[in-house]
Amino acid sequence: VELMDIVNRSRKFNKTFQGFT
Repeated sequence: VELMDIVNRSRKFNKTFQGFT
């Protein structure tokens, strides 16, 4: 897993979590 992939997933997850809250 590349670092960019981790950051991208983290950002996507953060956006989804924010929208869910």
